[in-house]
Amino acid sequence: MSALEGALVRWRRLRACYRYANLASHHVLGFTIKLVLLLYFGLALLFLALRYAILPNIDLYKGDIEAAAGRALGNRVTIAHLEAGWQGIHPVLTLGDVRLIDRGGRQVLALPEVTAALSWWSLAAFEPRLHALEVRSPQLDMRRGRDGIISVAGIRLDPDKRDDGRGADWLLRQREIVIRGGRIDWTDELRGRPTLALTDVTLALLNRFGGGHRFALRATPPRALGQPLDVRARFRHRFGARPSDIARWKGELYADLRGADLVAWKQHVDLPFQIASGRGSVRAWLSVDQARVAGFTADLALADVNARLGTTLEPLELARISGRLAAREEMLPGKDEGKPTFGAHGHTISLTDFSVTTRDGQALPPATLEQTWRPARDGRPETGELSARQLDIGALAALAGYLPLPPQQRQMLLDYAPRGRLLDVAAEWEGRYPALRSYRVHGDVAGLAINAQPARAAQPARGDQPAIPARPATPGFQNLSGSIDASQNGGSVTVDSTALVLHMPAWFAEPALPLDRLDLKARWNFDPGKQLLVEVERLAFAQGTLSGSLSGRHSLPLLPGGGAAGPGTADITGTLDGFAINSVGRFLPLGTPEHLAGWLGTALQGGTLRDAHLRLRGDLAGFPFRATGGVNAVLERARGEFHAAGRLENARLEYAPDHRHADGTPLWPVAENINGRIEFDRARMEIRGDTLRTMGVALSNVKAVIPDLGAHEKMMLEIDGNAAAPMQEFLRYVAASPVPEWIGHFLDETRAGGNARLGLRLRMPLAHLPDTKVQGSLQLLGNDISLFPELPQLTAAEGKIEFWERGVALNGVGASFLGGPLGLSGGTQKDGSIAIRLHGILSAEGMRRTAPVPALRRLAQRLSGSTPYTGSVVVREGRRLVTLESNLAGLGMELPVPLNKPEADSLPLRFVLAGEPTVGNVARDEIRLALGEGVAARYLREKTGRAPWTVQRGGIGINVPAPQPDSGMMIHVDMRALNVDGWIAAGKAIAGEGEGSGSDGAGPGFAQYVMPTVIGGRVGELTIGERRLADVILGATHLRDTWQANLHSRHASGYVTWAETGGGQGVGKVTARLASLVIPESSEAEV
Repeated sequence: MSALEGALVRWRRLRACYRYANLASHHVLGFTIKLVLLLYFGLALLFLALRYAILPNIDLYKGDIEAAAGRALGNRVTIAHLEAGWQGIHPVLTLGDVRLIDRGGRQVLALPEVTAALSWWSLAAFEPRLHALEVRSPQLDMRRGRDGIISVAGIRLDPDKRDDGRGADWLLRQREIVIRGGRIDWTDELRGRPTLALTDVTLALLNRFGGGHRFALRATPPRALGQPLDVRARFRHRFGARPSDIARWKGELYADLRGADLVAWKQHVDLPFQIASGRGSVRAWLSVDQARVAGFTADLALADVNARLGTTLEPLELARISGRLAAREEMLPGKDEGKPTFGAHGHTISLTDFSVTTRDGQALPPATLEQTWRPARDGRPETGELSARQLDIGALAALAGYLPLPPQQRQMLLDYAPRGRLLDVAAEWEGRYPALRSYRVHGDVAGLAINAQPARAAQPARGDQPAIPARPATPGFQNLSGSIDASQNGGSVTVDSTALVLHMPAWFAEPALPLDRLDLKARWNFDPGKQLLVEVERLAFAQGTLSGSLSGRHSLPLLPGGGAAGPGTADITGTLDGFAINSVGRFLPLGTPEHLAGWLGTALQGGTLRDAHLRLRGDLAGFPFRATGGVNAVLERARGEFHAAGRLENARLEYAPDHRHADGTPLWPVAENINGRIEFDRARMEIRGDTLRTMGVALSNVKAVIPDLGAHEKMMLEIDGNAAAPMQEFLRYVAASPVPEWIGHFLDETRAGGNARLGLRLRMPLAHLPDTKVQGSLQLLGNDISLFPELPQLTAAEGKIEFWERGVALNGVGASFLGGPLGLSGGTQKDGSIAIRLHGILSAEGMRRTAPVPALRRLAQRLSGSTPYTGSVVVREGRRLVTLESNLAGLGMELPVPLNKPEADSLPLRFVLAGEPTVGNVARDEIRLALGEGVAARYLREKTGRAPWTVQRGGIGINVPAPQPDSGMMIHVDMRALNVDGWIAAGKAIAGEGEGSGSDGAGPGFAQYVMPTVIGGRVGELTIGERRLADVILGATHLRDTWQANLHSRHASGYVTWAETGGGQGVGKVTARLASLVIPESSEAEV
């Protein structure tokens, strides 16, 4: 029951409300109908009054109309005559010769004819309102006063004075105003410029309810300024605001000016830059908001422009400008209203199909560019945006010096010096360069180039400048084409470039790296304070015959304050082919130890690396992951891996490139035509030459190893090699190395035949190459060796000659010397000298067969049997000392007395040759010979270059010491009997026919050792010329085949001359001048 009662109560209330609403609506509807009928009949009466009472008598109201128009316009108005009519339902007034007089009494407007159609809204507005106003052939005065206020026909447009501008308000409330065939005179009193007269003016002003205004103007300026001008505008103001308050206007202004002279227009229009010349056409749109320029768009086609866009900038001289230029201001509602603020709150500047050509030929091809900037405010950082399409940034950067850019942007352009084309690129950033807080860049580029940038340390905040974080060095490049999408958190890049040049001065001593082709696809992720991760999906490049590829990833840990916390970890795989080995120095990082970089850059002098592979994995703090072996080997391999290997073709290696001989030749002979492999295994580098040549010698299995690339100052280069070649080639190799210095030039004059084997091992500290250690061995294989030109040749030599950086050693060396066996042993001594011990057997038969000098072979004809001998060869500080000793037991000698000896007898022999160091290409030595106790000889010799030895002076003493003449050859004897005829015959036989016929007896053959120029002595019995003389004291000289002697004996005393026969036949001619002559009875028959 209670629910039903509640429903009834609600129903009664609803019916009551309905009755009350129905009654009220009837009353309102009735009142409205009555009001409408009243207005209708009132308007009808007014219409009838106008049509039949007022308009036919309009002249009676001319004064009232002048007064009403004056009140509306704020100036005095005069009307010469007045007519009335109708245009539809609107009354029309035609006014003739209307003039507007300002408060100063100046005529500011003259209207020959004005047609005004009244609007019925005048009744509601309580002021005259026009449906349309048409003015023909007016003369309008517009001026800017010295106070900066603009007046139009005497109507001041001063937004700061509420009591002014009534005329402007009234005009802007009229529905339509049209001016035809008029003239406008613009006078700028503020700038003191001449009046600008615009003729053939056609103007239309359309005002709509709610504050909308449209404006159109066509006019012809003076011929010097250009072609007719077309200006249009569309503005709005807030509802209820004064229409004449232009500080509250918002809208757009359009202008089209063709064939304009910019310098001439400068007299009448304020330009934001200085201009000296320029002509062309401009079509522009200007957006205005609250008296501020909110945007500007201009289509330009200009020529011969000379403008200075800033007081501190150089003039910009352009042959042509075309394209669209636009600018837009960032507006803040309710702030800086009515004040010009362009750029204060941010702006956007854009170029569309914009091209520029300077007078010196620089051209900016048609490009599209948009740049937006917003200042820092409300705790938010400064921001910027940039987008470009088909933009040649090189040409644009070249013009940057003429443009009014902010200092940080100008510095950025100077630092990076960008060149190339941006095909479709967009960028945005927060912060001010160089302290950018965030950024993003994405788009496509072609032929892009920027300068490399050095690393930058972190800088603290200073004043209003925020702190600048550290920045690593960045590479530069030329002719880069591809796409990029990058931000402060990471990004990706794709490169497909030809004729590319990379610039990496922070990484390499030679920063420019040209590439014929580069194909790259990579991405990276940057987590500030944590890590930088770079992943290369594909990298392929080519330069000439060089090609390579790379893929992998590199993670770099970062410190919270900026900078790297270490080298990071890497996992990289790569290949390389066709690499020119002599260019390795260009690719060495700047952090490479100086001695290693110097050696690699100059030691590897040629050849090509083929089929190279690279594998790098692990924490780079442990690079190159030295292997210590032992139980840690497995852990080391897990910690990291570095391996690179490739094949060498025709490589060239100079072991010590920074060290040379005095004549500039390499310290060690260069290894050439190396074919083998190069391998980096962790810290070990090995170059293995399977085949190579050095100074014509073919080598094999040569290895050049640096065991530890990370040893720095202790880095060692180890070279091992073997060779089998002619012995003489090895001697040439040794002569071109430092070995001669180490062994006292012992082998300088050595010559050899036959093949031999050479093993060589070098240990070269790269930080101090003079401390190089050498171990070498020369295996003799039956070689024929001539140690010195003055010594007979060693034949069929066997054994091993070992040498090192401080000397040489002969081990088990045996040979045949003058047909008999010879053993050699010894080497370098503690004092640095070289001492070689000799022991052998001399045989007459062997001498006859093997003696290299004919005189020795002829001497051997007078010998028989054999005898042992010993000797030594000592070399000390360039001096040679050769000693031979024997008792000659077993050797028979068929020579005149005192050198005749049966085989069984002993006759001690000692031979000493002492050589002095060569000075000025002249060599000197001394020979001493002792035979038994009765014969001694001494020779001083000299030779120049490779000429034969020449005896400068010498002497033979028999039973007396060897004489020492100042020059020539001298024999001094003291004997019981001497057969001169026998010695002459023997000497000629040994020397060879005609060899002893030199004019001075000291020729270069064997005769110079035995044929005297002076003879002196005492002989008990002398046989000469087949005559015997007793108790002879003789002094003889030999000159030009003639002997001259002073003789004193028991048989004769006096002066004797003996002229030898030219052919050596017979005894020749003897001439004597004797003081006494005794002829024995037994010889009388021969006289």
